[in-house]
Amino acid sequence: MCCADFLEVHAVSLVQLMLHTLPIYQDSASQRAVLATVKQAVTNGTFLKTLAGAIVKLDADSVSRQVNKILRWPKSSAGALCQSLLFPAPDIVCMQECFVLLCWTAVVLRQLQVSCAKKAVIKLVECQVQFCLV
Repeated sequence: MCCADFLEVHAVSLVQLMLHTLPIYQDSASQRAVLATVKQAVTNGTFLKTLAGAIVKLDADSVSRQVNKILRWPKSSAGALCQSLLFPAPDIVCMQECFVLLCWTAVVLRQLQVSCAKKAVIKLVECQVQFCLV
């Protein structure tokens, strides 16, 4: 199975995996690696449409709720210490996630043909505005 076939068959699973692991991409090396992968993958039409649809379904509030859910720890001092050492403040994480989503959206917008996908472009630009407001 070549890469194009793999993307065609597994686009939904790959996009779900990318979004599920979004909080992990906090360092710039990880963000660059994933962005390079996204740039390559969006050349596949199925992956492009799947990623665009997933981004449109997200908004800044859902990203924030997701981050707060991930960062809930027991109120013990050991848990608080562990949390402060392992994770930055929730608002910083949310801003980092929104920045990554903003980059992915820009890649998708570059790949879309405006004349064929006007509604998709409008929705993605609206998403970019929401991600910038976080």
